[in-house]
Amino acid sequence: MYHTSKPEKKKWVGGLLLSAGLTSFLTGITEPIEFSFLFVAPWLYVLHAFFDGCAFMLAHMLEITVGQTFSGGCIDLILKFNFKTLGREDDEDVPEASGTRAVVGSADAKRSGLIIEGLGGRANIVELDC
Repeated sequence: MYHTSKPEKKKWVGGLLLSAGLTSFLTGITEPIEFSFLFVAPWLYVLHAFFDGCAFMLAHMLEITVGQTFSGGCIDLILKFNFKTLGREDDEDVPEASGTRAVVGSADAKRSGLIIEGLGGRANIVELDC
């Protein structure tokens, strides 16, 4: 878009595209650059949406999974927290089963036990994620 812009507008277009590109790179938020051509060249947006869909389909077919905390930008790649997600919790934090209810102390763990019970107990759950 920059190379095909009129010479007298290159500075303005360059500033717009640089800021939108930097936003996309850092945060993964692509809307600023998409809205720069969405309304003036809708067929270009249709082509963009088609190729975006093809990329997601190909990633699904190849079983490529990339965990993202928000939008997949550079900031997401450098975040580091020690959240105790499934499989990373301390051994003393893992609830022990007692029938269909977990014997635990915290309110969140009790709520989890009620949810498991509402789903018919651990024996009724075949697969669990998120």
